[in-house]
Amino acid sequence: MYLQPPVLDRYSYGHLDDPQREALRPHVTGRVVHDIGSGHLVLAHELLKLGATHVRAVDKEAVETGDERITQIVTYFDAFKELVPVAFLSWPVNHGAPGLLEIVSRTHCLIYLGKNTDGAACGYPDLFRYLLRREVLTYVPTKRNTLIVYGPRFVLPREPLGEELAALVPSTLWTFEQVEQDRALLLEHYERDEG
Repeated sequence: MYLQPPVLDRYSYGHLDDPQREALRPHVTGRVVHDIGSGHLVLAHELLKLGATHVRAVDKEAVETGDERITQIVTYFDAFKELVPVAFLSWPVNHGAPGLLEIVSRTHCLIYLGKNTDGAACGYPDLFRYLLRREVLTYVPTKRNTLIVYGPRFVLPREPLGEELAALVPSTLWTFEQVEQDRALLLEHYERDEG
């Protein structure tokens, strides 16, 4: 049995607020979305509610889907070789997961939901270094989670957003307020560390 969405209200991870839902809707409506690291499928069900026609849930463990519009792909990331037009990556592990960066590089549109502030850590520096070369279509930071939608276009490395900076400088525990309001301090740390 899958967890019902209200369960998410008790946790920070995976919680989309209304502005994030509305920002996410045009990127999933009418599309097949790959939920990478889908866990208990709570967010797969949320993606369907937001208009996805089908969710391909990629995870190493099988769980009951509760909906025929969700197809589970039970595998490890490094064994998953499909093209992924639209990927949803929520609260990725904070260490190099074998194969994750390769999946991300095969996406046309990558939707990230996570938090790298206030003691939380999602993703890892190499993932965010790669993402600095992707265009940002949407950025909706909140204290609980930050939603970033990356488009298909590759760009010269751009200046990191607050959430990205916090991931790129993991040696310091940043607060949400610092990354969103005092970017100059973070950029100084980032430039020194990347130096």
